[in-house]
Amino acid sequence: MTENADGRSRILIVDDVQENLHALMAILSGEYAIIAATSGEKTLELAQRQPQPDLILLDIMMPDMDGYAVLIRLKSNPVTVDIPVIFVTALGEVADEARGLGLGAADYITKPVNPELLHLRVRTQLELSRLRKAQESERIRLEEQVLLRTGELRAVNLELAASLTHAKALNEKMRLAEKMEALGTFASGIAHDFNNILTGILGFAQLITEGVDGPAQLADHVSQIKQAANRAKDLVRQIFTYSRGIGVPKTFVDIVALVYEIRPLLCACVPSSINIEVTTAKPQATVLAAAVNIHQILLNLCANSASAIGEKSGTIVISIDATDGFVQLMVVDTGEGIEDAACEHIFDPFFTTKGHGMGCGLGLAMVKSIVDDMGGSISVESHCNGTRFTILLPAQLEFPIAEADERLHGIVPKSIGQGKLQKTIINVSSM
Repeated sequence: MTENADGRSRILIVDDVQENLHALMAILSGEYAIIAATSGEKTLELAQRQPQPDLILLDIMMPDMDGYAVLIRLKSNPVTVDIPVIFVTALGEVADEARGLGLGAADYITKPVNPELLHLRVRTQLELSRLRKAQESERIRLEEQVLLRTGELRAVNLELAASLTHAKALNEKMRLAEKMEALGTFASGIAHDFNNILTGILGFAQLITEGVDGPAQLADHVSQIKQAANRAKDLVRQIFTYSRGIGVPKTFVDIVALVYEIRPLLCACVPSSINIEVTTAKPQATVLAAAVNIHQILLNLCANSASAIGEKSGTIVISIDATDGFVQLMVVDTGEGIEDAACEHIFDPFFTTKGHGMGCGLGLAMVKSIVDDMGGSISVESHCNGTRFTILLPAQLEFPIAEADERLHGIVPKSIGQGKLQKTIINVSSM
């Protein structure tokens, strides 16, 4: 709100009759700074002059331009549109008042004027005008704050985008370095194992060329060479499986059916002193995978468990469950367990807790590679009474039930093939 030098609000009083003009000035001059005009043109001029009036008291009946026309001109001018106008007129008809308010007048007072009523209405309109201006100022301030904040956020976003791009580049470099390091470890492990094998082959071949003490010793040396060659063949097979096995095409397969399908092979891979139990909580658990890769996972985990159990009696439990969009495959054994320090590296290529010549350390690395390729996860928990491997694979719902029942026929016990949820325990070592 514009204030006079002494802090008072400025009011423009417009009336072409001097007596009416002086009366209004007398009523308001003590509290407000007064400006006077007797014509419409003068009113328009004074309304635009700085400092502008805070309120206009406008008569309607004037010779050059009536108050309605003046009000229309004031409201159509962006400079004067926000100045509140109160009509003070002798026209007391309802239609006159309605017209004035309809054109944008803030209030309408008929003559003769009641001084107290005039003061009350002037104060009210000045206060409303002050509040509107305060709201407008606050709106502008908030808009400026929003624009400023938006600019700051844009700058931060640009910096963040640049940082993310840089971080992505660093991450790619780190991944490349990790791949190169893994490749180096892989190559080093292969070279180490092949050197050991070749040392045996060359050593016994040298003994043969130097001469032997009869056919029995010759047969023994040849047998040692054959054993070393077989170890080399197994190593090549493991390397091929580790590097190529992941690329096998995937289809919808049922883990439950596959576990029962592979049980004869598992039985042949473990000593007769070890029982293999299969528990299923679901009649069907479908994943997107290559069946051969599931076979490789189970064979490697069961072989690992059998090695942990050793010569004593023990149990390996394979359990299948499905929950929260995942198929859970667990292999639990009653072996001696794995030390914490070894657990941290159990899935590293060529890492093994077995003795020299007992394993090349690619089995669990291959299992993890297959699981990762399927979008799953694998974890290990171990203590002195055994080890548990837990695999989570994304469950698939598209596998038809009819197809599942057909595949299960003759493999899975009938009660499971019919869709009943129950636990089945099978001692495969006795089959």
